[in-house]
Amino acid sequence: MMKDDKMYIVKNNESAILDKNYKLPNGVFVTADGSVNYPGGKTVKLKNGQFIELTPATSSSTSATKTTSKPAAKKTPGTTKKKPGNP
Repeated sequence: MMKDDKMYIVKNNESAILDKNYKLPNGVFVTADGSVNYPGGKTVKLKNGQFIELTPATSSSTSATKTTSKPAAKKTPGTTKKKPGNP
């Protein structure tokens, strides 16, 4: 999890600042600066509030990863646009 421009690792409900590269079981590397390096060569840089989550894969015994952000703020009622001709 990236927070205050620092990368944290959360394991067993305890968090600590990530101070070295961390290799996930599926081969993904997460670095202390928040870079996520996938085995296929793709690299993403996490922003504050984003995190990478290790989740069970559905079709094999290996794990999958996904990069996630905090949920977006809810829209204020009355701010949606109506299409012409609809009540």
